[in-house]
Amino acid sequence: MKPVSLLRQYAADLAFEPDGSFWFANGRGAYSHAWDGLGHFDLATGKITILEAPVTGPIAIVGELLAAHKDRQIFLVDRAGTVKRSFAPLPDDGFDDLEHLTASSDGRWIAAVCRSHVFVLDAVKGTRVGKPIVASGAMFTPDQELVYVQSGEPDQLVVRSLARRTQSMRALTGEIGPLAGVLERRGRWWLDRHGRIVNDKTGRYRDLGAPYASCTWANEPEQIVRAGRRGIDIITTSGEVVRTITRPHRTDVIMGKTVGNWFTCTTGTAIERYDLTSSELPTSRTPRKAPTREKRPPTVSHDDATAKQLLAAYWKHPDDKAALRVWADLLIQQGDPRGEFILLSLVERMTPEQAQRYTVLARKKGEMAGPARDFLRRWRFQDGLVVSATCEARQLLLGFENIRWLNPILSLTVNALKRSMVTDLANLDLGAIHSLRLEGDAIDDARFELVAPALAGVQELFLESRHLTVASVPALAALDGIVDLTLADELVTRSVRAKITALIPSLVGLNGKDVRKRKQPRIWNV
Repeated sequence: MKPVSLLRQYAADLAFEPDGSFWFANGRGAYSHAWDGLGHFDLATGKITILEAPVTGPIAIVGELLAAHKDRQIFLVDRAGTVKRSFAPLPDDGFDDLEHLTASSDGRWIAAVCRSHVFVLDAVKGTRVGKPIVASGAMFTPDQELVYVQSGEPDQLVVRSLARRTQSMRALTGEIGPLAGVLERRGRWWLDRHGRIVNDKTGRYRDLGAPYASCTWANEPEQIVRAGRRGIDIITTSGEVVRTITRPHRTDVIMGKTVGNWFTCTTGTAIERYDLTSSELPTSRTPRKAPTREKRPPTVSHDDATAKQLLAAYWKHPDDKAALRVWADLLIQQGDPRGEFILLSLVERMTPEQAQRYTVLARKKGEMAGPARDFLRRWRFQDGLVVSATCEARQLLLGFENIRWLNPILSLTVNALKRSMVTDLANLDLGAIHSLRLEGDAIDDARFELVAPALAGVQELFLESRHLTVASVPALAALDGIVDLTLADELVTRSVRAKITALIPSLVGLNGKDVRKRKQPRIWNV
């Protein structure tokens, strides 16, 4: 079934009306484009209207008005594109990249959901309510109550009544996992856009997401629509796939929403609609047609004794190309095309036939990245192996055992790190990564003390958090053996530099980076 492609337009956020019509706006980050304003699609007439307004996404419907954003400031705009009210700019303290706007059904309250804070606004008075809330996700209930996720041990769902200025806290049993962004509720289940769900009665937590996918509730009870590069799956809360749609383009899905039997989503460059009840959709009871695309190559298990020995030999001597060739031979024996790609990459002067074959394999860069490809945002090859890569923190937690075996001299950049993820990060053997860059401000003094032992073994470390202070210096002793360290320049003063070099005798380079004016890019699924 082909999607109904509504609009070839850069749209990073959608806001839906009850009849299925929707507003769209540009946003920031990887899918942004140079345009300001709002767009509207009328479902009844099929008419698309573009309004000039000095705003971008995220957006939300607030009664008869629209809430939109521009340069840390929230605006209320009418449906002709005229700004009716503006709020004071959100403060730097707590504003760490606006992820989502949501509003109560009565149009009174607006919640601006950032990476680690939630700002509550009074749409009637035009003022901000109270201090920023330290939270990673939020939504409004039909009773006009604000629900947000407060990080802790375990995380808690906090229900706050804004009208009565009271709040009650309901701690879930067990670890609920890092819910974040926009939340949706169906019965006892809470769902975020990344496909993570939690039952607020039992505390049962599941991650049903997939790389580069967005999730929302389907029209049927306890069913979820998971849309991503590989297609659209309708799955149950237990993870069982009920039916599947094959999307015509393998592009990321930023966000989507189900209205009635239709699912509408944006990929950044286009908006697509799918009929979830079409008879053309294959179900679990109907035999599926064999896929026409090439099957994925078999992967080598790192638990295999021979593989472990060969890996250990190369990991111990990364400059030994002979050991790398032996490893490549094993891959070829197991039918993995990465082996041939490695051997061709090591050839100094290729024949025309070898050059042609290398070009064919290089175009299949996803397969050449191996089992870790589903967890990486981008990567670069050297000698047939991934030598540098970027991934989101959530994907690192999911695919660490695959990522760590990419290369003994791997340079890895981790972004979209949230405070609630640091505890899980501390349980990984991060010392297996040669060069590690942790972007963002999620790590403060207490969290660095928690994660520092896991970093032992890293040769090059970049910590750009603005929340690290002199109090974090003693924890650097766990980094014994590190060669190069980069911190925020305001931390690397002359006196602190002397303390750090005394704690870490192996340190050769200690660098400072100006992060005071840094603006972190928005990372879509996320």
